[in-house]
Amino acid sequence: MNARPRLAGVCLALGAGLILGACQPPDPQPIAPGAQRGIDAVFADMDRPGVPGASVAVIRSGRMLYSRGYGSAQLEHGAPVTPRTPFHVASVSKQFTAMSVTMLASQGVLGLDDPVQRHLPWVPDLGRPVTVRQMIHHTSGIRDQWELLAMAGWRLDDVITTDQIRRLMERQRGLNFEPNAQYMYSNMGYTLLAQIVEAVSGSTFPEFTAENIFDPLGMERTHFHDDHEMVVPGRAYSYAPAEGGGFTKSVLSYANAGATSLFTTAEDLALWLDNFRHHEVGGEAVMAQMLTRGVLNDGDTIAYAHGLSTGEYRGLATLGHGGADAGFRSAVTWFPDQEVGIVVLTNVSNGNPQGRLFSVADVVLADAFPQDPQVEEAVAGHQEDVVEVSDAALEEAPGRYRTSIGPVITVEREERRLVVRIPDVPASDMVPRATAEFEVPDVGVSIRFAESWDSFDLISPEGEAVGTGERLPDVDLTQSLLDGYAGTYYSPELDALYNIRVEGGGLVAHHVRHGDIPLQPVLTDEFVSDRWFFGNVRFRRDPAGSVEGFDVSGGRVSNLRFLRLIQPLPN
Repeated sequence: MNARPRLAGVCLALGAGLILGACQPPDPQPIAPGAQRGIDAVFADMDRPGVPGASVAVIRSGRMLYSRGYGSAQLEHGAPVTPRTPFHVASVSKQFTAMSVTMLASQGVLGLDDPVQRHLPWVPDLGRPVTVRQMIHHTSGIRDQWELLAMAGWRLDDVITTDQIRRLMERQRGLNFEPNAQYMYSNMGYTLLAQIVEAVSGSTFPEFTAENIFDPLGMERTHFHDDHEMVVPGRAYSYAPAEGGGFTKSVLSYANAGATSLFTTAEDLALWLDNFRHHEVGGEAVMAQMLTRGVLNDGDTIAYAHGLSTGEYRGLATLGHGGADAGFRSAVTWFPDQEVGIVVLTNVSNGNPQGRLFSVADVVLADAFPQDPQVEEAVAGHQEDVVEVSDAALEEAPGRYRTSIGPVITVEREERRLVVRIPDVPASDMVPRATAEFEVPDVGVSIRFAESWDSFDLISPEGEAVGTGERLPDVDLTQSLLDGYAGTYYSPELDALYNIRVEGGGLVAHHVRHGDIPLQPVLTDEFVSDRWFFGNVRFRRDPAGSVEGFDVSGGRVSNLRFLRLIQPLPN
């Protein structure tokens, strides 16, 4: 690996984390001790040995105001988190993939409205043209790679390579929807974007991003990690809370890049955020394009730009992204009008980086928030104290709910509290904020029930509706109906087999790696499961009324077809 050039000038670190940048003139109002204590208080629960931790960095107008680490980067060795600890930052990676493509488009070597096959001829005909721009904005309709891999039999803690993802893409024959008809997040789209960068630049994706983004910005401890065997000194590993206390290791062995796999530090990411101020990398035109939001076929403008989500917090404009893989949780936000960037990286699945980031913003930007009564009322609601859970909620809320973002979740009562169970995630507390509204800190959303208690809205920390849930009814099916579903089903697009069996008065889908997946009836011919990648199963019938196959949908894959085999496979 080539040596990375340092920033002009020397950056002096004082004490345990106060960073005074010599790269810009001294700030006439450096961060006050009270503000330092306020930021440290946000991470007080992590500021001790023996627990996973976090790294935070705050930059304003080119000056690194504050950076510090809390807790342990590696529980096995007691290695502490520092502001220079490399973290896997998951989907925070996407803005760098989008930046690479946008830079190449500005040079004329590709067009944002080019069809993907112009640069990647191995991508099959998907029925409708898909463009580079649509993949950037998640409006392409291309199915998500993680759900496809899981349906095909992978575990997300397997080694997953770019070649494996490419071979899966080569088998695809359809899309989730007409391109640009709607927004649906697709990691596969960003893996393809990274492959386009390699195809048109002649460099590997890690090489291109290092030469054109990381090195010029002085991001000395940042790289795209497409080799799971590569040693990264001092890196953080990821963890999850264990049932009954303590922590378990969350293994991550990705060997693919574009949608994910950026290894970086809080301080390096702060330098990147400051590029939205000075535009030294990319220039004015490219950085303006990075802020361009997607526009759907019906004319609606979405919040997603080039690997970045636009929004606001307490009346201040924001630009940023979050990330979640294994136990890593990350959040970066740029406040353009205040020229402030905040980075929070954590290595535990309930780290809640976006919530902590906003709490840091409350400290750093205390004098910047508008004194608007409606904004102040919203803020007061955001900071409202916990209320006692109501009898109505305890009686009416429990049940199974199908969500618009994918998984079927279960709300359960445990004495005088409610918990939500999400597939493959430990039970999460539902913290009551009002009679019918609950915050779920572990997953960074709130659940707001309708008056009937039969449905709910999922609300982001910014107060935006990000999904819905619908209560699932109880359905009884006759034995003859159940027997009619039994058989072996094959997906040509996944090269995967599932056996549907009748067991214990219900249906079970069996896969050689995933084992048994119980299916719960919603309607005749429609079932759901508690597996995030196998959320909804709709059986198809031929004109004679016999079951001929089923379609599987999850949060980011719609109607992937399985065919029923006429002849059973040999034992």
